[in-house]
Amino acid sequence: MNRKIIIVAAALGMLVLAGIGAAIISSYGTITGAAIVKPAISWDIIETGSDVNTSATNDTYYQLETAYQGDIKWVKVKIKNNGNNTLPVNISIEGETADIELSVWDANKSMPLSNPIEVSTSDIYVWLRHEIRTNASPGSYSFTVSFLPI
Repeated sequence: MNRKIIIVAAALGMLVLAGIGAAIISSYGTITGAAIVKPAISWDIIETGSDVNTSATNDTYYQLETAYQGDIKWVKVKIKNNGNNTLPVNISIEGETADIELSVWDANKSMPLSNPIEVSTSDIYVWLRHEIRTNASPGSYSFTVSFLPI
C-alpha cells in the first residue's frame, strides 16, 4: 500500500514538475513585438505663382486660377522620403481627358518622367505639366495625382 502511494506521489510530482518546466520553457521561448507603420512618402505642393492657388487645403488641393485654351501650366511638387532607404514610387494621374493632358516632369522641366521614379532619402522635386488643348471645351476639370511606393 505504501508502495502504491509512493508511486502515485512520484507520478504526480513528475507531472507537476513537467508542467512547471513547460511553463518556464514557453515563457522563455517567445518574444512578442509590435510596430506602427507610417507612410514613407509625403509631398508638398509648392506655390508656382499667382495663377496657382494652394491655400484651399493642406497640400492636397491646388487650382489653376486662370487657364486658357492652348496654355501650359506647371505645378511644382516636393516629394519627401521619410524612410531610411531609396524607394521606387509610381505616380498615378487620374481624371485626364482629351482636353487637358497631365504629365510629370523632372525638376528642370527638361524631360518627362516615367514610372517608377526613385525617391532617395533627400527631397526631390517634380513638375506637374498641364497642357490645355487649343480646342479644349471651356469648363471645370479635376485631377487626382497619387504617389504610391511599390
